[in-house]
Amino acid sequence: MGNGLGVWGRSALGVALLGAWMAGCGDSPLATGSGGDAAGDVGKLDAKNPDGAADDIADATDSDATDGDLAPGDDLADTGQDVVLSDGVFILDTGPLADTGGATDDATCGGSDAKITDFHVVSTNPPDGTAGVGIPFTFTVTFNTLVKEVVIGPNTVQVVVNGAVVDGTFSVSCNSFSFTSTAPILPASRVDVTLSPLVQAEVGFSLPNQQSFHFYVKGFDGMAPYEKLARRYAPTLRQAVDNGNDKYDQLRSFDFDGNWQAGDNGVNLNKVAALGNVGWSVLETQSHFFITYVYFWPHRTVVLAGTAFDNDASGATIAVARWPTEHPVAVTTWFKQKSMEEMWTWVTSESGIPKTGYVRSVLPEATLFPVAKDTWGCENITGCKTKRFQAFLTSGNHQSCAWLDAGDNLNCTNNASTQTTLKWIDYAPGPTPTEPATAAAPGPTATYGLVSTYDTWWPRRQDVGADGMWMDASYSYVPPTGRPAGVKMVSGGKFYNKDTDASRPPWAWSWKGADYYQLPTGTVFLDPGFANAMRFDDTKQPLGDFNATQKTGWSQDYCFNPYLYIDFRTTANCTGSLP
Repeated sequence: MGNGLGVWGRSALGVALLGAWMAGCGDSPLATGSGGDAAGDVGKLDAKNPDGAADDIADATDSDATDGDLAPGDDLADTGQDVVLSDGVFILDTGPLADTGGATDDATCGGSDAKITDFHVVSTNPPDGTAGVGIPFTFTVTFNTLVKEVVIGPNTVQVVVNGAVVDGTFSVSCNSFSFTSTAPILPASRVDVTLSPLVQAEVGFSLPNQQSFHFYVKGFDGMAPYEKLARRYAPTLRQAVDNGNDKYDQLRSFDFDGNWQAGDNGVNLNKVAALGNVGWSVLETQSHFFITYVYFWPHRTVVLAGTAFDNDASGATIAVARWPTEHPVAVTTWFKQKSMEEMWTWVTSESGIPKTGYVRSVLPEATLFPVAKDTWGCENITGCKTKRFQAFLTSGNHQSCAWLDAGDNLNCTNNASTQTTLKWIDYAPGPTPTEPATAAAPGPTATYGLVSTYDTWWPRRQDVGADGMWMDASYSYVPPTGRPAGVKMVSGGKFYNKDTDASRPPWAWSWKGADYYQLPTGTVFLDPGFANAMRFDDTKQPLGDFNATQKTGWSQDYCFNPYLYIDFRTTANCTGSLP
């Protein structure tokens, strides 16, 4: 490329060697006179080499520009050395020069030289931590000088997705290289790129140590109708607050402080406005939609017989029948206890779902899912009504309950006696989150927004440690016998925190009762069609087998389940239900 480490120094010997080497290299119009070279000039080189030989440089590759004149910074194509002017004499420089062009491609790469003392990465595109990158993906790494093309390849640049090396093609250009994936990539995944110290510059420097960055590829397309569905069934939330500790009970998004680092969430509570965001996720079977809402708090102050910890979550899943018209039929809430995880379920009397030992109550749809005054999620849908379950979230330990349920001594206590002293915040769903005022009874109002769990948490399922989201990436879904497993991978199973206890992400929620079929960890979120069937009726078909012609019954066959990588949305039994 016309650059490299010099072999001659700034010395009389170096000058003499240069003069001798230049003899016969061609002519260029320097100074005219009585010299003996091809142009007959007596330029400065003649003063050091008066033998009449052709001593002016006009190298074959024209790296000295079109006039062929030797000038400071020009390259000698046949040696790759750089030339500088010192005391009126051209000599070869022993120091490395970072040539952005080189002997043959000055015009392409800029054609200027600059001193360097090391070799390092200047930038990556996409930048470190970028989300929503397209599939197949391309990334580019740019260095501070020309990179040696022969060293760029799979042995020095490793690209990994979900623990597997990704195949692709490399392209080197001047001081950068690009990689384009050619292998299939799972949507909503993290891509890790690692550069070995064997990556080298043209002038001989190597990377001082291993370099790495990461980004996230986008999820499935066509999510807008599901987001709209999540909006029109988003619950109203009555959030109880502890006296003097309102900030610990105010809803947030995980990245409320501008980063995705679990380690600083607890300490940043007072530094950022408390804007509530609730995660949403929609899975679809041939008979039902399952909308899971995830609530998040940066800190938990009360744990039954335990200690407080940072990064807490609970949630609720609403089952919505697709046929004959869209209508909600059940809600199941989830929350963490000290050494267990609890789950409560209510169903509508119109659903036909039986009252079993693990259904707390059967209520009219109008009671369980009252029609709301707002129309968020019903835009441009004729006859659409928003129906919002009213949740009750306890202070301190953040149990996910129903306001209409009095609870019991251990869970969701909410009765006439406790309500006399209860303070709360009333959250309603909406497009723009607002910060609540200091709570009082009856509580102030605030608005929470909706953020896709699939697009935010799921791509980061392997981000571990204080700078990530999870304690470690050791969780792997093992489905019930005969149920879809998705793709085998490890993910975070507990939020990172500095204390001994931890809350879980929804894909690691688990529950079992003393006389109840034990659902494998994660089933309630990753396979709600099966989990709800088992909860409603251990025959696994609470409403009978699904009849695709009559659109009746309970289906456990998914039209869309992005977590298990199932997408049959365009098939006959899966079309026509979402407006």
